[in-house]
Amino acid sequence: MTQSADDMEFDELLRSAMHARPQPAPASNLVHRAVELGRTHAAAEAKQRLQMLSRLRRRNTLVGLAASILIAMVVLIGAQRVYKTGLLNDSSTTTSTSSDSTSSTTSSIAVPLGVAITAEALVVALILLSAGPSDPRPTFA
Repeated sequence: MTQSADDMEFDELLRSAMHARPQPAPASNLVHRAVELGRTHAAAEAKQRLQMLSRLRRRNTLVGLAASILIAMVVLIGAQRVYKTGLLNDSSTTTSTSSDSTSSTTSSIAVPLGVAITAEALVVALILLSAGPSDPRPTFA
């Protein structure tokens, strides 16, 4: 059987068109793609956790500084009160004055130093409890 010239030209045109068409992309390796996506996701999550820990560390530093300032202020105010009111004397003073028709007795009992120090210690403890550091290893959901 002989082919006509038209058939040979058509075959040649069809063959060149088939070679010239764009080839489909080869099938990707799904396992490799899944590993890359997992690594990308893990890196983004780790970066987010590091940023959160950095914020937590900065907050703890600021809260600790504020608590230290508050404690120092409470101790200074307490020391000033102890000094001004003379709470260091644990004795009571009684002054009596007599005049011809009236008798007056003035009595002032100093608050014991232990009570004043206990009150200050309670205030300092409350400050420390309210501004204490949070869990050093936060849990992530």
